[in-house]
Amino acid sequence: NFNIDYDDKVIALTFDDGPSKYTEELIEYLYENDCKATFFVLGNKVKDYSDVLKKSINYGNEIGNHSYNHKWLIKLKKEKNIHSFQIVYFFLVYFLLWSFYLLHIQYC
Repeated sequence: NFNIDYDDKVIALTFDDGPSKYTEELIEYLYENDCKATFFVLGNKVKDYSDVLKKSINYGNEIGNHSYNHKWLIKLKKEKNIHSFQIVYFFLVYFLLWSFYLLHIQYC
């Protein structure tokens, strides 16, 4: 959803493993400085921080899936891996009315 002028020098800001108690302050800082970022969230935190994540989306940030609880996926059975990402998708749609296409797989 970002409009990028590729003639400019740009960087991509990403934040993993949240949201946390610091996320709202961070998104406010980004907004005040006309910056956007991608937040790869953990499903087990989506419900508790749904208001903060909605605000982040409204400020133009992207939300991506970083699994349910950040387990070492390589050690889990395939079905558990799939479920770990499917449940996050469900939470993001249910709590945020947000459908996404970004996935960040850890420890592979």
